[in-house]
Amino acid sequence: MLLALFVFPLVFATAQPRERMREMIHRRSETRQSLIDKLNLSDEQQLKMKKLRLDFEKKQIESRSKIQTARVGMKELWIAEKLDRSSIEKQLKNISDLQHQSRLNRLDHMLAINAILTPEQQKIWKDHMAMGKMEMRRGRHDMWRGGAMDRFDMEDD
Repeated sequence: MLLALFVFPLVFATAQPRERMREMIHRRSETRQSLIDKLNLSDEQQLKMKKLRLDFEKKQIESRSKIQTARVGMKELWIAEKLDRSSIEKQLKNISDLQHQSRLNRLDHMLAINAILTPEQQKIWKDHMAMGKMEMRRGRHDMWRGGAMDRFDMEDD
């Protein structure tokens, strides 16, 4: 009985942020479909967009993998018997460089999308991107306010 008093509140506390995350993902999916409808892409544009998306996803998966591997390497440096400032500093720079490359990959992807679109489509897309940034900020704020971020390991940022 005592166990139930501790377990049930924990289950409900972790369920709320997950539900918010699901709602955010669902809204994002609806928004993406709405954008596709508004852009009225030609068949050729759609094909190019799909290819760009797949190429970008591959790059980002590879990039995230390298970043995570480098973070594990950083943890190894921290648990070493003797801390080596030079090695830790080098690993920090490596992680920073990998994160920078990931952002450059995203920039390249955005520029490639922009190049496929007509001027009218570019305006619609840019307006959508501006709205998306506002939505992301609001979503992040909601996650922090809801306590979801409290459960993330801050080392992994």
